[in-house]
Amino acid sequence: MRKVAVFLVVVLALAVAGCGQSGGGASTERVEPTETESAVEAGEVRAAQRRAARKLRHEIKKHRREREREREAEPEPEPKPEAEEASGPPAAWTREEKQQYEIAKGICGSEPLSQLASEWNTSADPSSVAHAYGLEYRNRPDMVIATEEGCLAALIP
Repeated sequence: MRKVAVFLVVVLALAVAGCGQSGGGASTERVEPTETESAVEAGEVRAAQRRAARKLRHEIKKHRREREREREAEPEPEPKPEAEEASGPPAAWTREEKQQYEIAKGICGSEPLSQLASEWNTSADPSSVAHAYGLEYRNRPDMVIATEEGCLAALIP
């Protein structure tokens, strides 16, 4: 929260420095500054803008260093064993997709790979067989994926 506040202060300082102060009094009479005064004011404004930009760059670098330290301090997540990852359908799938996954896994696991390949007119490799079986559900793309994944789970030990 403090970082956001500092950032807003810096942005506000840049905005104020960029706008330039014109006096803003109640007088309706406008007094034109001389060329020397305008150059001095413009130089001061540019200097203030440079200071604010430098300060902002410093705050950004500081923020990045802090984030990097936080990342280094965080423990790395432990990798899941492969058996857990390949144990079933993803949790995000619908009930119907999970059922289709289990059905495809049962069908592809019940017959030899060569017999499945000849039945679906494809080469006898697991991904080709799974793809060919999944294409039987081409009117339902969500079922194609579930079917292919289930079949692959049965064919690839």
